[in-house]
Amino acid sequence: MNGVVLESFSTTWTPWGYRVLPAYELEYNLSCLFRLQGYSLELYALDYARNLWLEGYARLRAMFYGLPTFVSNRDLTRI
Repeated sequence: MNGVVLESFSTTWTPWGYRVLPAYELEYNLSCLFRLQGYSLELYALDYARNLWLEGYARLRAMFYGLPTFVSNRDLTRI
């Protein structure tokens, strides 16, 4: 294994629509990121967004933590 994709690092989709993760999930994802940084792995974020605001949020948060990111819809047709 050379790398890890942190799926839904900042945003996700549900049957009720796309949304930012709740604070406790954002914190959990950060704890996973910090643990994984101790290994020699490539780390990426994968987030789901349907509008520019959510996409921007996901990209900015990933950039803040130094993660290359992919933002797509739930069907992954925009990667």
